[in-house]
Amino acid sequence: MESASIAKYVLIGVEILFAFGLVILFHELGHFIAAKLNGVEAPEFAFGMGPEIVGVNFRGTRYKICAFPIGGYVKMVGEEDDETLEATAPRERNFRYKKPIQKISIIFAGPFMNVILAILLFASIYVIWGVPRP
Repeated sequence: MESASIAKYVLIGVEILFAFGLVILFHELGHFIAAKLNGVEAPEFAFGMGPEIVGVNFRGTRYKICAFPIGGYVKMVGEEDDETLEATAPRERNFRYKKPIQKISIIFAGPFMNVILAILLFASIYVIWGVPRP
């Protein structure tokens, strides 16, 4: 196999990772923004899974990029059974004690942001290349 064709396949792999990464980032960002708007404490926002490569603390949240770009997560207080984490946050900042409509909005925000991303991508295609003409 020629090195040019190997490079082509590597480039395709990188493009696929970038596309999935963008979808994952928007999805998790939707959950995160909705949680913050509803007053839920989110101590971690991670892009990727596995061990942390780089991270920064900002306004009570640890933003981090992890080793494997196959997902992401927003860790919210009250989302899991973690007594240590729940002891650090007051009840009004706990996901578990929010009203059902607030919980639904936080959970629904991830897929909603994927729809927003699709609209933005389709709109950018028209802005960049325009409408095809005969």
